[in-house]
Amino acid sequence: MEKQTFTVQGMSCSHCAQTIQDLLLAIDGVENLHIQLDNKEVTIEFQDHLTIEDLNHQLKDTHYQLSKK
Repeated sequence: MEKQTFTVQGMSCSHCAQTIQDLLLAIDGVENLHIQLDNKEVTIEFQDHLTIEDLNHQLKDTHYQLSKK
């Protein structure tokens, strides 16, 4: 299990945060997450087999993108 914090590009409101949360929690292997809207960050607990590319793939149809902090 890994726990990493990412910067979220494109997140600006609570609706954005909810959309991101719903999409990321739908990924098999994402166990938990915490969004910090003020900092435009998300901390995600996920299984070791997942990568940032896997997480961003789930967001591909949105204007949001994760980048390593």
